[in-house]
Amino acid sequence: MKKYLIFASLLLGMFVFLFVACSDDDDGPSDMLPAGEAKAEINAANQEIMTRMGTMMNTQAATSLSFLMEMMDFYDYDDDWKTHLKSGLADFHKKTPAAIKRDFFKSFSSQKSMQGPNPEDKGVYQYNYVSGQFDLVNSGVNYLQIIFPADEEDYYNEGLNATLTVSQYEYITIIVDDYWDEYEDILPTRIKMNLVAYGVTAMDIDFTASYDSAGVPTNVSANMQMPPYALVMSLTGSGRNIVSSMSFKENTETMFAYDAKITLSADKEDLDFVEGFFQVTPLKVQGEIDGKAMNTCADNNVECMNKSLDLKLIHVEKNVILGNIEFRLYDDPYWDESYPMFAVVYADGSYDFLQDIFEMDGLVKK
Repeated sequence: MKKYLIFASLLLGMFVFLFVACSDDDDGPSDMLPAGEAKAEINAANQEIMTRMGTMMNTQAATSLSFLMEMMDFYDYDDDWKTHLKSGLADFHKKTPAAIKRDFFKSFSSQKSMQGPNPEDKGVYQYNYVSGQFDLVNSGVNYLQIIFPADEEDYYNEGLNATLTVSQYEYITIIVDDYWDEYEDILPTRIKMNLVAYGVTAMDIDFTASYDSAGVPTNVSANMQMPPYALVMSLTGSGRNIVSSMSFKENTETMFAYDAKITLSADKEDLDFVEGFFQVTPLKVQGEIDGKAMNTCADNNVECMNKSLDLKLIHVEKNVILGNIEFRLYDDPYWDESYPMFAVVYADGSYDFLQDIFEMDGLVKK
C-alpha cells in the first residue's frame, strides 16, 4: 500500500512543482510602500499569478496528469488529506519535519487501495473501457508504462492517446522511530518519467537523490521539461547544513523560485535556522527564520514568535517592500479557537492574513 502511495505522490508531486523563480542574493529593497498602495499591488499581483497558473494548468501535460489521477481514484482521498493538511498548516510553527511527513502519510493509512499499477511494477498497462481498470497487456518489458485517455474529450471518444512511462524507479527504505510512532519511509533515489500525449512529448522528468542514514537528503538533482516550461532544482547537504535552490521558467521568464540555506537541529528533526527567499513572480518573500528560538515560545505567543522572524514581502519587478511577514493570532469562529497564522503587516501596522490574500480556502482551517 505504502509503495503505491509513493507513486500517487509522484503524480501529485508534479502538481506541487507546478504550483510551488531567480533573484539577486542581496538585502533587497529598503523602501516600504504605504498600506493602501501595498494592498493594491498585492491584489494586482495575485490576479497576475492566478492567470499565469491557469494558463500553465491548461497545458496538455497538466491536463493529462490530472485526468490520470482522477482515473486512478486519487481524488477519492481529497477530503481526508486536506483535513490533515489544514491541521498541519494551522500548527506549522509547532511541527517538526518528521511530524509533518508522518501526518501526510497517515492521511492515507485507512483508505482503500487505489486503482492502477504499483510504482515498482514492470510492464505495459492499458486502460480498459469495459472494466474501468488498467490491464497488463505486456509483461515482457523492464519498465512501467501506462496507456490512458489523454483528457475528457479523448475519454468520451474512447481514445488512448496518452502514455506515461517510468523508465527508472529506484528507492531506499528506512525505518523511522519518532516520539509518536515507528513507520517505514520510502525515499526515491532515481526517477525517469516521460509523458506523451497525442504523439507529442508533453513532459520529461529526471530525478536523482541520496540520503544519510536518518533519511535527510545529502544530494538532490531534478529537471523537468514541460514545454514551454522548465524546472531545475538542486540540493546539497552536509551534516546539519542544507543548501537548495529551484527555478521554474516559462521560456526565459522566471515564474517560481527559491534559494534557501537550512541548518537542522542536532538530531535533524527540527529546523534550527532558515534563510533565503521564495518567489512567485512578481512577489517574493525574503529573510530568515530562527527556528531554534521559536521552539522556545509558548503556544499562541506571537510576540515571542515574531522575534524569531525577519521576513519581508517584496514586489520584485518594482523593487519595493509591500510589508513584513509576521504571526498574528487568528480567531477562528468555526473551530472556536485561536492560533498563530502568517500575515502581511503593512507600514501603518494594519495587516491581512496570507490565507485571505491568496484565497487559500481548503488549505487551512477557516
